[in-house]
Amino acid sequence: MDSTKIIKVTEATIDKTRLLYIGNILFSLLYLGIYGITWNNLLIILGMFFVMNCLGVTVTYHRYWSHKSFVFKHRWIEKLCTLFALLSGSGSAIGWANIHRQHHKHSDKYEDPHQAEKGFFKILLMDYKLEAGHRYIVDLLRNKFLVKTHQYYFLLLLAYCILLYSVWGVHGLAIGFCIPSGITMLSENLTNFVNHYKEDKYGPSNVWWMNVLSFGDGWHKNHHDNPGNYTTSNKWYQLDVSGLCIKYLVGKVKHG
Repeated sequence: MDSTKIIKVTEATIDKTRLLYIGNILFSLLYLGIYGITWNNLLIILGMFFVMNCLGVTVTYHRYWSHKSFVFKHRWIEKLCTLFALLSGSGSAIGWANIHRQHHKHSDKYEDPHQAEKGFFKILLMDYKLEAGHRYIVDLLRNKFLVKTHQYYFLLLLAYCILLYSVWGVHGLAIGFCIPSGITMLSENLTNFVNHYKEDKYGPSNVWWMNVLSFGDGWHKNHHDNPGNYTTSNKWYQLDVSGLCIKYLVGKVKHG
C-alpha cells in the first residue's frame, strides 16, 4: 500500500472519530458489566481522564491550538500534551481546532458545527455540519508535526492500543484507553449542548457542575466573552483547573 492510501485510511476525520467514540462507549459498558471495576482501576481511569481531557483536550487542543491563549514553557511539553489529546480519541489538533474555530465564528447560528438547537442526542452523537476548506486552520497546516499527526492519527492510536493489549490484555485496553477516552468524548459533547442550552434558549452559559467533567470549560459564557484568555475564571469562586495547570504547570500566560 503506497503512502497516499495509508494516509487516506489513517487520517483523522469526523466520521471515523464518531465511530471510535461510540465504539469506546459500548465497549466500556460491556467491560464494566462483565468485570466491574476496582478502586485501583478507578484511580487509573481518573488519572488518564485528567491527562487526556484536562492537559490534552482542554489545555492543549482548546486553549492552545484553537485560541493561542498562552505559550508552553517548552516545546517538548507542547508535543507531549498534544499527544495526550491525540490519545483521547478526540481527533487531531487540526480537525479539533477547525471545528472549534467554526463554532466560535458562528456560535449558536445555523452554521455552528454543533448548534445546540439541533437537539441533545444529535449533539451527543456528534452530528456535526462543517464548512468545507481550510480557511480556519491555515496557521496550523504550516506545522509539520500537526499535519503528520493528522495524517497518521488512527495509525498512532492503533499502535497505542496494541501496546496496551500486548502488555496488560483486555484490562489494559479498557482502563488505559477505551473508558477514559469514552468519558473524555462524552464530556466534550455534553459541554457542546449543556453549556449552550438554558430554558429553551440557546447561547453560551456558565454551568458550574460541568466543570467536574470539563476542568474549567463549564464557565462557558466567560470563555465565549473572552476566548483569548487562558482562564475561564472571572470570580474568586470560579475554579478553573485547566487555567491553573496552564499558569503554574505547563505554560507562560499572556493574560494576568
